Amino acid sequence: MASSLLLLLAVLLAGATQDARSYVVYGNGATSERNLPLCSGPREACNIIRQRFWLSPLIHRLCKCPDLTDCPSDWIQEQDKRTVAFNARAQLKFCSQVGELEHCKGRRTIAAEIRNNGTVGIHCYCSQDHYFQKLHNNATGQYFACLPLASCKTGDFCGHITSSSYETYHICACPPRNICVLQNRKLEYANEFLYQGQAYKGFCTPTENISK
Repeated sequence: MASSLLLLLAVLLAGATQDARSYVVYGNGATSERNLPLCSGPREACNIIRQRFWLSPLIHRLCKCPDLTDCPSDWIQEQDKRTVAFNARAQLKFCSQVGELEHCKGRRTIAAEIRNNGTVGIHCYCSQDHYFQKLHNNATGQYFACLPLASCKTGDFCGHITSSSYETYHICACPPRNICVLQNRKLEYANEFLYQGQAYKGFCTPTENISK
């Protein structure tokens, strides 16, 4: 366990190279900017940015801004009005100032949707101290609520860590001098916002215990 915690802490501290050239992929059936569709409205995400460990940042192009301005493609540490973070290392980008929308309220209110055609839309602004929790799905897509991060204690389950890229989907905030890390390599199926697959369980662990 200690070796795996050491490895993950080293990764968390090292991070990804900020000036690395981004790798671009296209969604919605597009193969290039030429046949990428226009975004259907101001609440539809135009890019997904993933700040990957060990690899260059990944830009997943979803659609072009209707006024043909550039969709934001830079990773930012503090969420701005054109950005919505959905885990510790992944962000949605928008053509418009979605931060000016009404902030999401209610545990059963639909805040975001992932449509079966590959598009991603929001209904309200989910701020950085919140997370997306799946409500339900139907024939057209998956629907998510925006919930505030609760406070968790040392030893508590704090979120899933994806097996492919070690992205952490926090469900609560660990106490000071704790970090959300895996404690073993047991995998389970996780269904998170824009991720379905194998994941580790993260637990709030004192940083002083990581190297022990």
